[in-house]
Amino acid sequence: MTDQELLPPLDEEIDLDVAYQKMGGFGCSQKLTTLFLCVLRNSGLAFIYMFGLLTMKQQFLCRTNSTDEFAQCSAEETICPRLNQGQFVEYKVDTSYEYYLNNWYVEMDFVCAETTKIDLMASIYMIGVGIGAFTLSWLPDKHGRRMTLLLTGTLHIGV
Repeated sequence: MTDQELLPPLDEEIDLDVAYQKMGGFGCSQKLTTLFLCVLRNSGLAFIYMFGLLTMKQQFLCRTNSTDEFAQCSAEETICPRLNQGQFVEYKVDTSYEYYLNNWYVEMDFVCAETTKIDLMASIYMIGVGIGAFTLSWLPDKHGRRMTLLLTGTLHIGV
């Protein structure tokens, strides 16, 4: 079949089903590739949105003495100044807070960190994506699209 036979006349419109049929169908491989690309794209978006969630301020429950009861406090007024001075403070995230979000804020020790540290992580991620796009663009030409998508998708989700 020649290219001219595949193309419809200029005055004829074809729908998507006819186009797929003329290309040989939309088989299992195409469906799996579409699913894989959607998952890959959405995992990257979730990773980017995560940085915004990391910067959400949390409410904390603190106590400055191991015998005291936990009371509501803030990181800026209670936790960080005491930690910087080497004083004892025990704190945990207030899970009854209306906007509580179980994120990595405390686990990654971002309680007293500047928000610029988190913003820098997001910037480095985007720079890495840009560098990867420019430096690895030859991979599909050499190894094929399928192998490249499987490799880069696995690396993206795994790392």
